[in-house]
Amino acid sequence: MMIDEKTHATLMRVSGATGIGASNLEKELQLMSLIGKVFDAIKNAGIESALFGGTALNKGYYAEKQRFSKDLDIDLFVKDLANAKPKLERELRKIDGSTLKLEHSGKDAVVWSFSYGSNPWENILLEARKAPLKEKLVQLEMHSILEYHGIPISPVRIPSYSLEYLLARKMIALSRRAVGKDIYDTYIGFLLQPNTKHIRRHIRHLTGEDSGTVSAQALHWIGHIRPDSADITELTETVPIAYRTSLASMLEEVKDSLRHLCARK
Repeated sequence: MMIDEKTHATLMRVSGATGIGASNLEKELQLMSLIGKVFDAIKNAGIESALFGGTALNKGYYAEKQRFSKDLDIDLFVKDLANAKPKLERELRKIDGSTLKLEHSGKDAVVWSFSYGSNPWENILLEARKAPLKEKLVQLEMHSILEYHGIPISPVRIPSYSLEYLLARKMIALSRRAVGKDIYDTYIGFLLQPNTKHIRRHIRHLTGEDSGTVSAQALHWIGHIRPDSADITELTETVPIAYRTSLASMLEEVKDSLRHLCARK
């Protein structure tokens, strides 16, 4: 979608109020315009799918506390991704207002980018991967940071997962690396008081390991976080000013949540 001068001025106002850069807010507007079209394209390709990752958590569950999330992570319920990819790509190329480019293709995952401008940062990544297992889906209503600052955006309902399942996958991500966005998503997620019994069950189904093992690995990586790392700096630029907290406070809250998962069998 084209950004006119009035919309640009509005984004600059919201940028001042939130501390989130205007270019990120423009990407937010583009993503909200794109997401429904992407899921329509996937449906037209005859594929069942679900949104997961940070975008699902933030736009589906975190309301005004959401951070800016720029990518789409999508599970595809297919037996063979290689066979499904050509038809899916044909449908994605029909989406107007952006240019589709294949970035990477593997056995179980494929990455495309949607470019909406001439600058290298004016793109949205779509990573589609073969779903790890079949899980019950929910219809999530996507809400944007922009909505909470007076910009009307039509709601979009997208197939996704429960809060507990999405957090379980965040726990698994943390057990393999510890980056700022996953720390924040876990911190906010546990403030919503999810059912930890369900999180433990999902972790076991996804990994074959108990939650204590996964939590211990996550605690290890969190212990190696550097406050001056690029991903931590980026995080501070993507969370609205009103909901920013110190890294130390977030880490202690996340550690407490992980220890709780470790302690309960």
